[in-house]
Amino acid sequence: AADFPQAHLRILGDGPQRTEVESTVRRHGLGDRVVLEGYVDYARHLAALGAAQLYLAPSRTAPDGDTEGGAPVALIEAQASGLPIVSTRHADIPEIGAAVAGLLSPEFDDAALAANLRSMLAHPEPWPAMGRAGRRQVESGFTAATQVRLAEQLNGLSGLIIPGGESTTIGKLAVAFSLMEALREFGQQHAIWGTCAGAIFLSSDI
Repeated sequence: AADFPQAHLRILGDGPQRTEVESTVRRHGLGDRVVLEGYVDYARHLAALGAAQLYLAPSRTAPDGDTEGGAPVALIEAQASGLPIVSTRHADIPEIGAAVAGLLSPEFDDAALAANLRSMLAHPEPWPAMGRAGRRQVESGFTAATQVRLAEQLNGLSGLIIPGGESTTIGKLAVAFSLMEALREFGQQHAIWGTCAGAIFLSSDI
């Protein structure tokens, strides 16, 4: 923190480790540099992405083995916002282009994660190019329009898995692209399941 006095950290969201995080912030005297926002609604989340310059989102496998699968929607949204990324090689994070949008470290390697964050803070010159590369990755593979086009191209489609409804990121994109009616029509003849892992298609021979 002393090496980068201009850096400030905003933590969005809440959880069982909040008290521990607050204690760590106080112990290191970082109360004026670290803000725990707690739960924020979607509008405030988007506003925070718009105000940020760098997105730190390390993911790891839980002690019970849960990985949640796929890639974090919040990370995809950050890339869509054009933010450079500091994250980990967890689940599908490398597959969404986070490596071209920033720096990835191995899971559980805190030293490598800290080194990547330090490198990014020390060298902000590549940030704009990283942000553009990350956004291109999202535009090419993670919009609702892309997912629906993929569905139309698949033969023998018997079902569709999408993130849980209109309140999710993919749902919001579907509304923005006026695709909800098409999805509802699809659902009249095919099974649709909800998930947080992203859009997955099931062929009839599975």
